[in-house]
Amino acid sequence: MTFTLWLLLWFCGVTLAQDGFPQTEVATETGSCFPDMCKFLKEFGAMKEKQEAMETRQKETENQVLELKKKDASNIAFSAATGGYGHTEPFSTDTTLIYRRVIVNVGNAYNQHTGIFAAPVPGIYYFTFFYHAGGSQLVNLTLMKNNEIVVTVYDHKSSHDGADNGGNAAFLQLQQGDQVYVRMSANSHVWQNDYITTFSGALLRPQDFTFLQRCGGTLCPTRLFDYNIAPTGVFVAPVRGIYYFSFFYHASGLHPSNLHLMKNSEIVVLSSDQQTSNDGSDNGGNAAVLELQQGDQVYLQLVANNHVWGNNYHTTFSGFLLHQV
Repeated sequence: MTFTLWLLLWFCGVTLAQDGFPQTEVATETGSCFPDMCKFLKEFGAMKEKQEAMETRQKETENQVLELKKKDASNIAFSAATGGYGHTEPFSTDTTLIYRRVIVNVGNAYNQHTGIFAAPVPGIYYFTFFYHAGGSQLVNLTLMKNNEIVVTVYDHKSSHDGADNGGNAAFLQLQQGDQVYVRMSANSHVWQNDYITTFSGALLRPQDFTFLQRCGGTLCPTRLFDYNIAPTGVFVAPVRGIYYFSFFYHASGLHPSNLHLMKNSEIVVLSSDQQTSNDGSDNGGNAAVLELQQGDQVYLQLVANNHVWGNNYHTTFSGFLLHQV
C-alpha cells in the first residue's frame, strides 16, 4: 500500500517535470491535474486508514473466535447408563461395557455405540462408575485407560445375598486421543436399565472445585441429613451450567434401600438394594453430570418403605459446577 502511494507521487512528479512542455502548459497542468491528484491522494489515504481499521477489527474477531473455540474445547463432560433391562449375558471373554442411554454428552467425546470415551484435549479428568447386580452372580468391573488397569470393583457371588451395589472413581491425566472405558471381566455380570449402572466423566479445571453448598463459612459438600446445612435437601441451580452430582448411602441389609437422584420431577439415576435376612449391611451410590437451567432443582428421593442410615458421615449428597454455559 505504501509502495503504491510513493509510485503515484513519483509518477505525478515525473509527469510535471518532463522536458518539452512549454511553461504555460506546465502551469495549466499544475492548475488542472495536480489538484485532482491531491484529491485522489487524500481519498486514497482515507481508504488506507479504513482498510487498516478493518484489518484490526478482523484480527480482534479472529482472536475472539479462537478464545471461544478454546473455551468450547475445554467443556467436556458426559454421563451414561447401560439402558435396556435385565442382567447382561455372561460373556466368556473380557468385554467393554456399553452405556447406551446418554444422559449428557457435552463435547461429544463419549461414544454410546462403543462405550469408549476419547479425550479431545489434554488435561486432568475425573471418572466414576457404579453398578447394580444380583448377589448370586460374580461382578468384576475395571476402569481402563487405553490398555492399562486404573481401578476395579469386585463382588463375590453369594447364595443368600439378593443384590449388590458398587463403584469406584479416579482422576486421570490424559493426552489427546487417550481412551477410557469400563471393562467387564469374563463370566461376570451387571444389572442393566436406564438409571442404575452408570459411567460418568468430566474435564476438570482449577475453578471446577466449587461445591454447591456452604457450611461454616467455607465450601463443603452437602450432607443429606444435616438440615442445618440444607433444610429442604434441595439444590437450586444459581446459574445455567454443567454440574456434577454424586451420592452414597449406607443401610442395614435387613431392609430394602432405594434412592433416586432427581432433576426437578424426573429420575436421573438411582441406587437400590434388596432386603435380605443374612446380609448385615449394604452400601451403594451413583453419580451423574447434568446440564441445568437457572432454577432447576436437584435432590435425592427416598422411595416409600425404603431406608438408609442417617448420620454425619455415611450417607452423603455432593455436587459442583463444572462450567457455565
